[in-house]
Amino acid sequence: MYYVNKIALGIFNPVTFGVAVFIISLLFLLIGLRLLKHNEGDKSKKLFVISIFALAFCFGWFYFWSTGMCQRTMGKICGLYEYGLVEIEGLPQCDAIVELGGGMGGDTNISKYACLTPAASRPWHAARLWKARKAPFVITSGLGTRDTDGQLLIDLGVPDSALIYENASRNTEENACFTQRLIRDKLALTNARVLLVTSASHMKRAMMIFRKCAPNLTCIPVVTDYGSVNWFGPLSLKLFIPSVHDFLGNLVVWKECLGVLGYKLRGF
Repeated sequence: MYYVNKIALGIFNPVTFGVAVFIISLLFLLIGLRLLKHNEGDKSKKLFVISIFALAFCFGWFYFWSTGMCQRTMGKICGLYEYGLVEIEGLPQCDAIVELGGGMGGDTNISKYACLTPAASRPWHAARLWKARKAPFVITSGLGTRDTDGQLLIDLGVPDSALIYENASRNTEENACFTQRLIRDKLALTNARVLLVTSASHMKRAMMIFRKCAPNLTCIPVVTDYGSVNWFGPLSLKLFIPSVHDFLGNLVVWKECLGVLGYKLRGF
């Protein structure tokens, strides 16, 4: 299922669709020019009109996916932000903090230190929770997180004795399955209450998966990494100004929307 998900994300994404429309519009334009040379004016005119509309659509498509308004619209349609920010003081004490790794970076061929990306908010917030004594252990879950998230947690003052590494999972389903097993084996708990830490856009899908794949864990959602878009504030001109930053953020939102839809179809 892991590879099926990766292939689906590669095929069904805004960039693939936009590029496909652009290529088709160019093909129609070239065919129209060829027909014009053979004095087939009516057919070439129709192809020119189709190609112009396709190019205009392509422009509008990439413009929309490059704005903060796209993030806000897609996020609300798919309900990605139903889990709001909760102050640490209002959270209960739990058996463990489960921090889902999110591609924080860290090429150990170049440096032994983790690279800070927006995903660094996850271990950073997990460290805050541990320092507030909300749980005695922090579990970092994800392939390679021992060298990235784990290193940052140590740098932020969480001792190695309080860290438990789930260093094999490749996606959120495996996060849930492997973490439940780890808590059973390492902490000797059949049932446990955990603080689940992940990015705001990822939390809805994460909660769906943990309920299904880790039924013995009672997860309390703790969101972080909201990004730069004000999801709940009034409309502003900034939401309609395209940027590379917003475009990259929208690809993450699209991935989460597609994931939520896919898991709902699977009965999660």
